[in-house]
Amino acid sequence: MGYGVEKYNLVTKKFTRLYDFIDDIHETDLLAQLAMSEKLDDELIIIMPGENRGIKRKPEEYQVALQLAEKYKAD
Repeated sequence: MGYGVEKYNLVTKKFTRLYDFIDDIHETDLLAQLAMSEKLDDELIIIMPGENRGIKRKPEEYQVALQLAEKYKAD
């Protein structure tokens, strides 16, 4: 599975995969931080969640996800 780190160029509207198949979210965060320190002003760094695990079929994970969504919902 694993996470990925991508760069999105706001001018060209293109994604570039920088790092792939990272198993640890903390390592993913560090690589995203590294990418942010090296990016251009017209670029965004994005962490991708990996494969769709189908959490709706896993009631415990789904309920936790719903609670987290409420807690961290953007205004």
